[in-house]
Amino acid sequence: MTNPAEPDDLEAQVAEIRRLAQQAQETVARVRGQANAANGAVAATVDARGRVDDLRLSPQALRMTADDLASAIADCIRGAQDQAAESARTATQAFADRSEIRGALAAMDEFAAEPAATAVPDRQEDDDYFDEFTRDPLGRSREG
Repeated sequence: MTNPAEPDDLEAQVAEIRRLAQQAQETVARVRGQANAANGAVAATVDARGRVDDLRLSPQALRMTADDLASAIADCIRGAQDQAAESARTATQAFADRSEIRGALAAMDEFAAEPAATAVPDRQEDDDYFDEFTRDPLGRSREG
């Protein structure tokens, strides 16, 4: 069995995560929340982001006072937004709970925890290297 932290295996896992993430995004994009208020006088549909897609007022709604109608519309939209948010949460949670996602993320964590292949130069080596480029051909400092 290959080590799950091998770069080729990680690339395949990342590709699978991207595919699954795309599916999750498409699912969330289709999410809609619907609600009604004032005994059905007001009905609203919103998308996953809570933007109103549709607002319907029955003849009964048109007989309501302006304040009652405004309150019913606000309540209806909030209810639809709550429903859409819960549906989107469910869809994204289903994505996050997939064993492929958990396994790939664990492998990436393992890979990231491995020591770097190249050592970081110590400060003096770095300073010496920089000094080579800040001096003119006669060895004089170009700074200042």
